[in-house]
Amino acid sequence: MDVVDFVKRNAPSFMASMVISFPACLWFVNQFVYTPKVEALEIINKDLQTRNNELKDEKDASKKESQDLGDKKDTLSTNLHKSNSELTVNHYNVQNLNNKIKELNNEKDTLNLKLDQAYADNQKLLAHLKNYQENADILQKISNLELKKQNARNGHARSVFDNKTDQEIRADNEVIAKEYQQQILNLQDKLKCVNQS
Repeated sequence: MDVVDFVKRNAPSFMASMVISFPACLWFVNQFVYTPKVEALEIINKDLQTRNNELKDEKDASKKESQDLGDKKDTLSTNLHKSNSELTVNHYNVQNLNNKIKELNNEKDTLNLKLDQAYADNQKLLAHLKNYQENADILQKISNLELKKQNARNGHARSVFDNKTDQEIRADNEVIAKEYQQQILNLQDKLKCVNQS
């Protein structure tokens, strides 16, 4: 009971001391417990805000870079499509040119064959011409002998001093014509062959 009496008697003092000490406790708790936590939380909050801003800037930069890459991708896709189209056209052009080259080569081979044939024909003609030129003198002699032979066979001239009959004259003329014929045959043997193959 002494304690109860002690408390009852000193209750106003306790109350007064509590009224005085409670704010002091609150101030103590606030000053040494809550204030450091609040400051720490403010520091953490600032740090988090700074980090958040940095992350936002990084996100914006990444988004811009992604957008730039998308634009570059579109440009590259357009360029690639254009290049593919040009390559396809060039491929067809190269094929067409190769086909044209083959046709021209075939035409060239045909023309070369014709040229070779024309050259061979020209060589033959030159050989014939050379033979004709070399045989010109012999052919002229043969022509003269043919004329003499013809005149001998057709001639019936008789001189005043000639006592031969027409039949004898014809026989003599035939002998002369045969001699001319033999001379012609001899000259023809000397002719160079002009029918070379």
